[in-house]
Amino acid sequence: MKAKTITPKQHSPLNQVIRIILVLLIVLIIAIGGYFTYYYWQNIRPYQAIIQQTLTNADKEHKNLPPNLQTMLTASLSCSVQTKNDWDCNIEANLDYRVTRLLVTKPEERKPLEQQGFEIMVNNLLITKLNNKDKYTLIAELTPFTANKIGYQNFSQYYFDKSLSQLTLAESAELIAITKSPSYYLQNKEKLAEQREKLLKNRKKLIVNSR
Repeated sequence: MKAKTITPKQHSPLNQVIRIILVLLIVLIIAIGGYFTYYYWQNIRPYQAIIQQTLTNADKEHKNLPPNLQTMLTASLSCSVQTKNDWDCNIEANLDYRVTRLLVTKPEERKPLEQQGFEIMVNNLLITKLNNKDKYTLIAELTPFTANKIGYQNFSQYYFDKSLSQLTLAESAELIAITKSPSYYLQNKEKLAEQREKLLKNRKKLIVNSR
């Protein structure tokens, strides 16, 4: 009795092509994942240490930002000050973006589109993980006013001759108004007054809407 011979199963050319494509896709996915992991640790992760160091060394007035300044900062981030689309009405998103723009520097060799993608990664991977108190602290600590005046407390002592905790509501509104464009508003007092009143009115709207 003859033994049966087993012939190997033949794969159709189409199946072989599909298998090759799948293998290539897996390799590609692994390569992309490896690149982004490397990019994260080399470029994004270092900002975690910068954030923690900034929070640790922040001025005590910034670590406990007075309520007047907190509400005025929130008013500056709301949709009645920004444009009228849904994104700009998202105060939380605007807060995150403000922190990101203050934190992330732009090297000369980084192109605008690359910078935008970098900011999105820092924002989504790091900034959105922070609590609002830390976000307010970072903004207060990092906001530039003049070449040698950086931070709310530093500028408040120079401009009002007061610490942040001593500012009135109107002075708090004026300080926040200046942050929008220090070089412009410090030279245009009438426009600064208009922006200050706009923020004060917007604060009232926020209070009414929160009830």
